[in-house]
Amino acid sequence: MCGVLGIIGPNNPINSNWVKNNISKISHRGPDNEGIWSSNDNFVVLGHTRLSIIDLSPKNNQPLKDAESKVCITFNGEIYNYVELRNELIKLGHKFNTNGDTEVLLKSYIEWKEKCFDKIEGMYAFCICDQKRNKIFLVRDQYGQKPLYFKYSNDVLKFGSELEVFLKDVDTKINIKNLNKFLYNGFVKNESLVDNLKQVPPGHYLEFNYYKKILNCTKYWELPTGNNSKFDDNEVLELIKKSLKKQLRSDVPAAFLLSGGIDSSLIVGLASEIAEKKIRTFTVSNNASSSVQESENAKIISNIYQTDHENLKIDEFELSNFFNILNKFSEPIIDSSVIPTYSIYNKIKNECKVVFGGDGGDEIFGGYNHFKNFSKLNILNNFSTNLAKKIKELLMKKKYFYQSGYMYLELLGLQKTIIDIPNYFNEIERKELFKDPDLSMDLAINKVKSDDLVIDSMKNSFSNYLPEDIMFKVDRCSMLNSIEARTPFLDKNLVSYIFKNTVGSDHLSLFNNRKIQKRISRNILPKKILDQKKRGFSFNLSHHLKKRDWKNEIYSILVNNDCIFSEKFINHLFKLNDNGYLVSEKIFGLLFFEIWRKKFKITI
Repeated sequence: MCGVLGIIGPNNPINSNWVKNNISKISHRGPDNEGIWSSNDNFVVLGHTRLSIIDLSPKNNQPLKDAESKVCITFNGEIYNYVELRNELIKLGHKFNTNGDTEVLLKSYIEWKEKCFDKIEGMYAFCICDQKRNKIFLVRDQYGQKPLYFKYSNDVLKFGSELEVFLKDVDTKINIKNLNKFLYNGFVKNESLVDNLKQVPPGHYLEFNYYKKILNCTKYWELPTGNNSKFDDNEVLELIKKSLKKQLRSDVPAAFLLSGGIDSSLIVGLASEIAEKKIRTFTVSNNASSSVQESENAKIISNIYQTDHENLKIDEFELSNFFNILNKFSEPIIDSSVIPTYSIYNKIKNECKVVFGGDGGDEIFGGYNHFKNFSKLNILNNFSTNLAKKIKELLMKKKYFYQSGYMYLELLGLQKTIIDIPNYFNEIERKELFKDPDLSMDLAINKVKSDDLVIDSMKNSFSNYLPEDIMFKVDRCSMLNSIEARTPFLDKNLVSYIFKNTVGSDHLSLFNNRKIQKRISRNILPKKILDQKKRGFSFNLSHHLKKRDWKNEIYSILVNNDCIFSEKFINHLFKLNDNGYLVSEKIFGLLFFEIWRKKFKITI
């Protein structure tokens, strides 16, 4: 895992300085080495920071170039099928100087050009400079596991692994429309909070002819669609095992996060059967009752599979530690679980450099509660659309925006429809949220008509919540601690098989979810693990706001003179929190945004 950045334009001295000045901002992503490369025509400068995982020799330092073909690459991620691709390339006459996946990726492009993007399996964000074709390719993996930002202005293309490398540019300011998207969804899909700064969408590549100044974005992968239930439980299980076999390849110490939930327990159970030696597992816990239960469940799995297990304790969060974590991020997100997620990786960073987790399991096995809730709401809408609309009119009063289920209000009265989950500040709230009412903008809420609510809500999660929230959180929190996080459930072959061969009823009913996952796990996990309720992974800010020092410090930031939010609305949120309403996540999002905006001195 690494950090990448680069600039493509006609002014080499300025280009080189931009890379040199910003490469240190992503050093945490790759503390083992850094390198800079310039093209022969001085149009392209690429930078790289390396976290050594496969073939630790200096030969794998990047940017890596092939002199004969005049192709150079800067690459962040892992190509899990690099051994298979390497063998294929050797048969085609290619010779290798390293044993790593970077050279395999480089020669895959040399052999197959853009077609190689369909052949690789892994998590990745990389740039290829092809000097013979005068082209740059920016490529991002199918699920957005690795970030890749870009900015195109005045015929100059810049890219980087994190937002911070762009924030010193003189034209940096908040994009008002995207600010409203952030406040509604908790993130900004495929773009950013900053004007003219976007992300390469998952499963896409950007192609830039830097002599002709032609920039195109092409989709090379999308979730497949199937209308028939023709899956085989054993095939699903075998595909998970094949994914694990490839992802277990590493030349540095690796371990598994074991929460005691179904996803991580299934991964640990299968990995224990496959791995050549005893695997290491970690549970990170505190004194909360749910955390204690997770630790007990993790211990059960560890005992069954005889893992080298350790339960690490996280102390009660101090206010200073809370702010210290938030200040490490180069952009905000409305998801307070970044706090415990960062703490987990920070706790184990001295134990291993590669960590496996169960992320993606909810998406491919129908684990989220809102998948069921869409179906339940549809029953009400089918029973009586008029009744549903009257209920919506009643509930569209402010006090109901802060109770359980408020995210679904937009669906009342709409049959066979899904919306983006989560959502936070709706249009009514945003009109009262800002000091300057002109900052509030109406948004077209993404309402998708569906004949299979479950499958389409799973696809919606893949396109939105997974890359923009889950993968953001996993990538930033692991990389801030120089750890590579791997996700065996997010395997191209496994995901494709499930979406090609299942329908919604295969995954869940109104009162039962994860049907496929539970069946394939019966001989692997005990009943207690399979029957447990899903527990959210969050930071209880509401609890901490009961403490005077926490409340006073957070409140003072949000009502400061230079804060963009209305003091009246902030007072409203704090009063609601005092009365037990569900607003702490909203307070967290506003706080995270203000901390970020002030740290980087970003104007509106």
